[in-house]
Amino acid sequence: MKQTPAAHFTLIELLIVIAIIAILAGMLLPALNSARDKARSIACASKLKQLGLAFHQYADDSDGFMHRYRWEEDPAGNNNQGYWPFVLEQGKYVTVDLFWCPARYPTGSAADLYYREWRKKPFKWSNWQSWFAEYGYNQVLGPTLTSGNPMKKVIQVKSPSRKIAYADSARYDRTVGASLIHSYYNTTNAYVVWPVHGNLTQANITFVDGHVGNVTGAGRGETACQAIYNGPLKNTTGNSPWTIE
Repeated sequence: MKQTPAAHFTLIELLIVIAIIAILAGMLLPALNSARDKARSIACASKLKQLGLAFHQYADDSDGFMHRYRWEEDPAGNNNQGYWPFVLEQGKYVTVDLFWCPARYPTGSAADLYYREWRKKPFKWSNWQSWFAEYGYNQVLGPTLTSGNPMKKVIQVKSPSRKIAYADSARYDRTVGASLIHSYYNTTNAYVVWPVHGNLTQANITFVDGHVGNVTGAGRGETACQAIYNGPLKNTTGNSPWTIE
């Protein structure tokens, strides 16, 4: 009985199949990376939404006053500084894991490695991990005790839907987050709204009314940060997203 010869791939056919797989993988990987980054940005927005709820819960429990960004006297009477993430966490308005942005990649700096390990520890009044949270608070809303400026109520904020409460943040060297954000851009000493999302072009923001939005700057990283401060977050007298007026 005559047997049918077994079918075999030729070398050229095998190379063609491998090339097609490589092309398909090259087409799919960027889409998968984009979807992953989008999911992280959505997770970040969810955390900022929870911070907005905590912001209003704290105010409701405090006769309408917005929280400070720093307290200079701890409950024990020592002259140690305590920051708002610690106060909200101790008040059971939030949990510690809320302060770490899922979209922020490690910078590889010594500070980043140090604080990523330290964040596993419980919060303390003067613990620096609450200072280097990855979401910053608009200091105009909650002045320090020693500044001499009075605390303000939520109802004093005009146009709360466009006034910044919290945002993705970075300290002056951009290596770690910061629990404070300034109304001005500076590369040497400013704690800024930092573009963590969209390939370092976008930042998520919680506004005073509690909704979460997104701002985009042209360029990437530092360039995008500067563009954000010169564009949607420009601190213009009479039309500023930073002030209560």
